Amino acid sequence: MKKSLFGAFWILAVIGFFFLPLYSEKKVESQEFKRVGQWKLEADPFGKETLSILDKDNHLVCFFYQTWFCILTPEKVIKFGFKGEGPSDLMYGYAMFPYKGDIAVAEASNKFKIFTKKDGTYVWKATKWHKQSPNFYAIYDGVFVDNKFFLAGIEYTSFDKKRNLSEVYHVKVFDDNGKPLKHLVREYYKPPNRLYLLGHHIVDFKPGQVAFIPSDKLKVVVISTSPMKELREIQLEVPPYYKKRPSTFFIDKRFDSAIEFSKQLDEWDSGYSRVIEAVCEGNYLVISIRAFGKNVKKFTLLFYNKENFKLEKTVFTDDYLLDAKDGKYYCFANGDPGFEENADKCIINIYSFK
Repeated sequence: MKKSLFGAFWILAVIGFFFLPLYSEKKVESQEFKRVGQWKLEADPFGKETLSILDKDNHLVCFFYQTWFCILTPEKVIKFGFKGEGPSDLMYGYAMFPYKGDIAVAEASNKFKIFTKKDGTYVWKATKWHKQSPNFYAIYDGVFVDNKFFLAGIEYTSFDKKRNLSEVYHVKVFDDNGKPLKHLVREYYKPPNRLYLLGHHIVDFKPGQVAFIPSDKLKVVVISTSPMKELREIQLEVPPYYKKRPSTFFIDKRFDSAIEFSKQLDEWDSGYSRVIEAVCEGNYLVISIRAFGKNVKKFTLLFYNKENFKLEKTVFTDDYLLDAKDGKYYCFANGDPGFEENADKCIINIYSFK
């Protein structure tokens, strides 16, 4: 009898182990994470989203392929930084982040334009130049912390012929005058490849610390801002609905046309669980990924405790996270307007935990 009870106990324990996390996730989504606001805005089709931040007025500053740079407020869409070569124009946007109460936009890897808010829109204030690297260098995200620019991307620094490996760094640090200070987060790539297209993230993590998050791995590298050094690397818990990038994806191959190459970029953006957005909100590092599997929504918000990096909350949603601030999560309704057919209307849903 005792043996039977013991066996039954372990069967129930195993069932609980597998099903309690699912119940917890469902509970977070349906009962705690609620919509607390909505903006319905008249606007032209946006196209794919690449950059988005909340400014000091809690307005969304975004970059979409079709709309270009714009401000989303509760009442309207305001365009700025029109395409061009003038001081107030922008040829492109590779990264965008707060800078001393204004915003900095990386127009190139070594050229940053500072925009300040005036009369409800953003106007050019200054242009800052960073020392140009002789190496291939691309940036995707940045933060300005401790009077330094911490930029996330990739720089190919050397090539080891014996091992047939390229040395790359994913974080580059500049002072406020554009002087390079440090390379951090080293990795080795075997050529040929197009892994420079992956894109990466960096966030203001804690006082005196930033966190680097690659787009193709659930991993965090915590970095001290002074002295500038890597403190620890953490492999984050991977949920079962995570679809990993194949090891052969973005390994260089010839394309018959630009359309084929564009299709591979689209496949990376929508066909795998890339890290779409990473933000620090309250006690959590929140990572947004595409979710795959039966009976799951398009995206998942993963809430990792900033102290122990445990996955404590999970939210499934069809809305696309743009940024978060003061306990509120600002999302584009129905997904990325560059991929989801029913995301053609500009509706911003704002969520918060009950």
